[in-house]
Amino acid sequence: MQFGIGQSVLRVEDHRLVRGRGRFTGDIDLPGTTWLQVVRSPHANARIRRIDVDAARAAPGVLAVLTGHDYAAEGFGPSAIDFLNIEGGAFRYREGTALFLAENSVLATERVRFVGDAIVLVVAETNDQARDAAELVEIDFEPLPSVVEATAALESGAPPVWDEAPDNVCADVEYGDEAECDAAFAKAARVVRIDVVNNRVILNPMEPRGAIADYDVETGVHTIHTTSQIPHRTKTMLADEVFRVAGDKVRVICKDMGGGFGGRGSPYMEYLFVAWCAKRLGRPIKWICERSEGHLTDTGGRDNVSHAELALDSDSRFLALRVATIANMGAYPGRVGPMVPVVLGPRVQTTVYTTPIFHGRIRVAYTNTVSILPYRGAGQPEANLLMERLVEAAARETGIDAIEIRRRNHIPASSMPYTNPTGVTYDSGEYEENLREAMKLADWNGFEVRRQETASRGLRRGRGIANYIQVAAGAPFEWGAIEVMPDGVVELRSGTHNHGQGHETAFAQVVVERLGVPFESVRLVMGDTAVIPRGQGAHGSRSMILAGPLIAINSEKIIDKARRIAAIKLEAAKADIGFADGRLTVAGTDLSLDLFEVAAIAASDENLPVDLRGPLAAESDYTTPQPTYPSGTHVCEVEVDTETGSVRIDRFTAIDDVGRAVNPMILFGQSHGGITQGIGQALLEDCRYDAETGQLLSGSFMDYCMPRADDLPSFAIGLHETLSPVNVLGVKGAGESGSTGAPPAVINAIVDALGEIGVTGIDMPATPERVWRAIVDAKAC
Repeated sequence: MQFGIGQSVLRVEDHRLVRGRGRFTGDIDLPGTTWLQVVRSPHANARIRRIDVDAARAAPGVLAVLTGHDYAAEGFGPSAIDFLNIEGGAFRYREGTALFLAENSVLATERVRFVGDAIVLVVAETNDQARDAAELVEIDFEPLPSVVEATAALESGAPPVWDEAPDNVCADVEYGDEAECDAAFAKAARVVRIDVVNNRVILNPMEPRGAIADYDVETGVHTIHTTSQIPHRTKTMLADEVFRVAGDKVRVICKDMGGGFGGRGSPYMEYLFVAWCAKRLGRPIKWICERSEGHLTDTGGRDNVSHAELALDSDSRFLALRVATIANMGAYPGRVGPMVPVVLGPRVQTTVYTTPIFHGRIRVAYTNTVSILPYRGAGQPEANLLMERLVEAAARETGIDAIEIRRRNHIPASSMPYTNPTGVTYDSGEYEENLREAMKLADWNGFEVRRQETASRGLRRGRGIANYIQVAAGAPFEWGAIEVMPDGVVELRSGTHNHGQGHETAFAQVVVERLGVPFESVRLVMGDTAVIPRGQGAHGSRSMILAGPLIAINSEKIIDKARRIAAIKLEAAKADIGFADGRLTVAGTDLSLDLFEVAAIAASDENLPVDLRGPLAAESDYTTPQPTYPSGTHVCEVEVDTETGSVRIDRFTAIDDVGRAVNPMILFGQSHGGITQGIGQALLEDCRYDAETGQLLSGSFMDYCMPRADDLPSFAIGLHETLSPVNVLGVKGAGESGSTGAPPAVINAIVDALGEIGVTGIDMPATPERVWRAIVDAKAC
């Protein structure tokens, strides 16, 4: 079917976006809008002795200067902590330990805990006036010692981030049976050990965070336009936790948004700030984050260190895996932060390999840094990097080719569905086929010729391969609705959210497939809590997995209602009414009605039974029975200059199994973006704090290196589709595949290039200096 599932339909949203007609938060200007600036802590850890705002209040254009004491006087609630599903995982707390969740700060009044912690709000007629007045706020601090690295935070004598947790431990948990794992290691023919650092990265979407709020005194309704992946989560925070009002008194709108990447799944305090100030002042309030402010206050990603051990038998088959991880939490746990290292990563730690026994210990540490929250892949890129580095180490120590090691230990397709050692059941997958197709697409057998050519130029060529698996579905619940209108429009409403993924196009393709309506007739409505009654937004590669089945369910409801109406109008039995290509026909006749004609009848014919009158529409709630598990294989080839340590990626190949591909072109675009983020972490990006002062050293793009076009090759992307049995469309999810598979492929390629020199591992980011030092150290040995 034209424009149906499986076709590379051009994105319809691009017609307005490339013409500058997008509707982003920064584009919104309400009559009488005023501006907010936040005064933030210059210290990583300090007590607040005094806050003097008199000069700021007297500054030109200033409407209000507010502190945490003003907020407390309002009687509003704090931003609650809801560590989602923490008690429902396969882990357990270590004996003698318990979870400590510090309360998220609104405005600090007594203590700040990271550089950028919010203290004072300044509202003025213009942004420049608010910024100038913010400079006049005087705060007397008593600086305290700080700690920014997770391993240092857990050392004896480290300065406590929270007095209630003097050891800086947020959580100390374990998976599996330690004694059983020890027994497996005791009988192993070989044990491989590695240490891996997963570097901290900064969110850096194209569009900085922003919010604009208004308050209607007559209706008591707060309206907030935000940059949020999950508008209803922001609504819940403001209505239930802060203002403690009925849900219909808070409206959150999020239209176009320049990227989310997980870090915008939880509400930020600035959304609360503008809503509070708008009500207090009776004026619209706007705040747009500056890029340097975002580096300080956007939540971070990754940031953990792991020691891993793999036990193998005499045939190099995996017997057991043992992992000890220390994860950085930052100063505050956020709403879902501890889930990343405690739940999201460990559940797929054994990835695509048959590994009978797993024991893991994860310690989550508070530090004087901005919070760590989900970042594209959320724990799963960390797990896959660790496993693929272990596989390469096993190949090196056994002398068996790394491809053969992988093949011997792949979970076979015949074992699907497969339950791994943490109790997670993979729905489907053909990992051997992913590997085979990736090697073919990458011209694996032609590598030697390319290597010799590279050597002729005085460089070293290496290739790296990496399998990956991830969990897709995010929150398992979603809402959706469809209405067929007499004027030829099909309105699709969804509780998910589009911030660059192409939902307007891909969702419409599913509607076309199910209802047979013209592609151009479909209109997508989302991102407005006044129109969408409930929803979980977009995160965790969930949108098509949840919205797709909802489209199918609601389409069936609409077709059933339409058949009943057509049977009455065409004077036939319902059983004789067929449906195809958007038309309802009477079998054996030329009598027919299309869906839009039926919609007009339903809207106007008062002779219809009561249950058939009104809009030709359907709405449903849907909960996926289980997550899906996309997988794939990535191959990278690099050239390394051993004199300078510089690395150039020459080729990058990816085979992804995302189940049924609704729109391959959009999927390839998502792969390109995800791979680019993975390459950025592997080679360039590194968020660093000064160990002594806690000051952010990566405060701008002058100090934090983002990948550019000339850092990247042309990607070769392919799909290997194994349909998921979990949902009616067979889809699995795709948004995080690139960022999960790319880092281990890149690092494995660099190590392969330098293996003959004696380099056996390198931490990310593999900057020229770090690569050069690894070469020097290897030669010295």
